[in-house]
Amino acid sequence: MSTAQMQSEGQVTVPEEIRERFDLKPGDTLDFRVENDQIVVTPIKKKPISAFRGIFKVEHALDFKDEREIAWREQTKRLTAEDPANRG
Repeated sequence: MSTAQMQSEGQVTVPEEIRERFDLKPGDTLDFRVENDQIVVTPIKKKPISAFRGIFKVEHALDFKDEREIAWREQTKRLTAEDPANRG
């Protein structure tokens, strides 16, 4: 069990063994909640966008220009379907 003393401003230093075990770094967010009259602290780890690279299968990658062109065509189709006066 690790303990820490609360300072006058309500600040608590997370013990070193806990920081190491959960790989806590300065700036990490901790979630505090009450469960059964106990304080539960959970680290909230945000994954960088690069961590998601390669997890989605795609037939071919599109560059920004291609994606913009596809979005433009889809928006044009939607607007034309909603109001035929937009044709032309």
